[in-house]
Amino acid sequence: MPDASQDRVARGVLVLCGLAFLAVGIAFLVTPVSMAAHVGITLDAVSSKSDLRAVYGGLDAGLGLFFLACAGRRSWVAPGLFAAMLCFVGLVAGRITSLTLDGAPGALVFLLFGSELLGAVGSAWGLFSLRPHRKDDEEPAGEGPALLDALK
Repeated sequence: MPDASQDRVARGVLVLCGLAFLAVGIAFLVTPVSMAAHVGITLDAVSSKSDLRAVYGGLDAGLGLFFLACAGRRSWVAPGLFAAMLCFVGLVAGRITSLTLDGAPGALVFLLFGSELLGAVGSAWGLFSLRPHRKDDEEPAGEGPALLDALK
């Protein structure tokens, strides 16, 4: 079981992830046209607004609430951090794919890329902070990879 400081770090990372996703989600739910315009997307049809509200608004808000709920229950902290890490890694992979296939985006998108990369690293750091510390001569706990041991 992690000590109190490890637990605080992990929960703090989850709270930050939750607040970030929740803020983006609420912004897209309330003002999808202006949020999309920041990255050069125009929303002329009702269907496009509906889709952005659902995918960028509702999904992000739901993930944010999930991460906040995970921060509130000790047994949910590691799975929540793992999910946050995967979400951020997916966003980073999308940015890298676009950079490779489409070219360099505007400055705001690079800022988003940086924050998503920070989210991926921060979530991984929070997850690995939960691993029990061991002496160099001790065998690792469990038989699976270190990431899976952290989820136990």
